[in-house]
Amino acid sequence: MTGGVFYLNENPGEYHKLKKDVGLIPSMVSEIIRYQTPLPHMRPHSDPRRKSLGAS
Repeated sequence: MTGGVFYLNENPGEYHKLKKDVGLIPSMVSEIIRYQTPLPHMRPHSDPRRKSLGAS
């Protein structure tokens, strides 16, 4: 959610829309999650130096 706070800070017009109409907040949350998804940071990293358990 910090990405959303950053976005709203960088786009004060959007923040003011939310303040005027709190009914927009549920869709804002969905858009923030879509816009600032954590998935790229959650994928497994491959390291050619890693070996499988039990490998010599």
